[in-house]
Amino acid sequence: MRNELLENITNQLKHTHLITLIGENMSGKSTLIKELRQYISRNSVEENIFTLQVDAPQNRIIFTAHNSNALEIRIDDLSYVFHKLAQADNTLSDIDTYYERIVLGVNNSIKIFDENVVISFENSESNAGSIRRHLDRILKSNLNIKDISEADDQKVLHWRNSIEQTIMDKTKEIFGDSVEKDDEDKKIIFIDYHSGGRKKLTQVSSGLEILVLLLFIIELIKTFESIGIRFILLIDEPESYLHPTWQEKFLSYVQAKISQNFMVVYATHSQYMVSTNDLDAINIVSFSDDEILCSKLTDLIPEKIDVRRDREINILKPVEDSLGLSLNVFSLPFLTVEGDEELALLHKCAESINVTKIISLKGAGNILPYIQASIMCSRDFRGVFLLDADLKIENYIKGMEDKLGLIDSIKENFLFLGKRIYSFDEVYKLENNNYKLRLEECLEDFIASHFYDNEEQGYRCLAEVAKTVIDEFQNNHSIELNNSLTCLENFTDFKFKVIISCLKNVRYVPNPSLSGTEQKKENTRLHKMMQDRLKTKILHNTLSMDLRKLEPLIQRVNQSLFSSTGNS
Repeated sequence: MRNELLENITNQLKHTHLITLIGENMSGKSTLIKELRQYISRNSVEENIFTLQVDAPQNRIIFTAHNSNALEIRIDDLSYVFHKLAQADNTLSDIDTYYERIVLGVNNSIKIFDENVVISFENSESNAGSIRRHLDRILKSNLNIKDISEADDQKVLHWRNSIEQTIMDKTKEIFGDSVEKDDEDKKIIFIDYHSGGRKKLTQVSSGLEILVLLLFIIELIKTFESIGIRFILLIDEPESYLHPTWQEKFLSYVQAKISQNFMVVYATHSQYMVSTNDLDAINIVSFSDDEILCSKLTDLIPEKIDVRRDREINILKPVEDSLGLSLNVFSLPFLTVEGDEELALLHKCAESINVTKIISLKGAGNILPYIQASIMCSRDFRGVFLLDADLKIENYIKGMEDKLGLIDSIKENFLFLGKRIYSFDEVYKLENNNYKLRLEECLEDFIASHFYDNEEQGYRCLAEVAKTVIDEFQNNHSIELNNSLTCLENFTDFKFKVIISCLKNVRYVPNPSLSGTEQKKENTRLHKMMQDRLKTKILHNTLSMDLRKLEPLIQRVNQSLFSSTGNS
């Protein structure tokens, strides 16, 4: 494989910190990951950089330190990765403290996926102990005794000990002293269920097994990153055995973890593992003329586009081909909403909206390719982008004026939700670069203003829902309420953002084993969980109300769909 290609990917990592490799079967993705690990090990000038290659379908890890031979590690021996890294840092003394940090990190992270399980470590038996246990089981079965000490003939015990020693000697002869690798420190991961019961990691479902493997590796990396070690994590098909919901959550989790000292490259066949909020991270892998090729998706987009000539261009076509999907829904009328809450709400009245499809962006960061694709589709394109009014839309379409010059042609396709429905010009920046007062409003503000008798009643009802969320978390977490309830009782600035700020007064009870920074991260995660729970409960309540309150919004959507035909 060309070193130039591997060097390009390595340099790309320095800027994006995350690279997605997509391509058909036999395009060379797995080979590219393997060669990349070897290339980094041979060519990196940094002695404190490590690569960890995770082969998800095979449940194995390949560990490589700077300019050293690769070491393959089984999933049931994850603790060995920890000890190899500990050996690389001579200042690391309190091993148990670092183990505790990793376990805490994994248990906090696994709640994103399932709140009913926790992991723990226990010391495993030694190799010699394992051999003796299996020999004793054979002897007890053949001699029909319950305990090996009941054997009358001392020759039996002598024979047992001789076989044990022979096995150990032969194992050392074949594999060397590495067979005793940190034998006394070797640990096994257990999964404990809140409903009761415990299993070894190798005994749980394949999905949970691969998830814990990946979480352990990433939390381990983040722990050692804090002492100056750099990592490149290479993952082949992280989606293996994971439900699409877990795949999306895992990708978001990884995106939140990457940094200058922790970079990730992964190969995937899953549409749920391809994020469009950073097109620069997507690389298309193909095989041609006995050579592996790798191109950035953004390099495949034409620099200049003639709408009349290129109106059928689909910038996601390379992604479609690589994943074997048809993603181009833009030739039919569609409504694109910012998140799943808007999607669930509008699906209830979809028959009244003149679209064939409602698409959730799952975050405004994913809007760019949809806008580009809509511009490049046929003249008959009709679509509406329904976003929250607090969105800084200029940040997401930055540069498109220079590249396409077509924002004016589709601005009628944008609607923004807040206390009322806003147009594109009401939330977009002024030509003189002086920004208008930011509209700190969103879907929940629309609900408060339209689904209740008056605005104040609406916000008071949302505040009551927030109190129930605090009660739920107080029953399941060690938290301090501070003045959060008082804040929810007495606020007078009627905005959903104010209710969210009241929730942020809630804090975890200080944990003396955590640093100030770690405690802050835990509270940030707590606030995110509470905010998500609050939005879910508000949505659930709204869905049981009179959805005819949505008629003004539906009329605006249909009006925008009708007027967009002329703009295209």
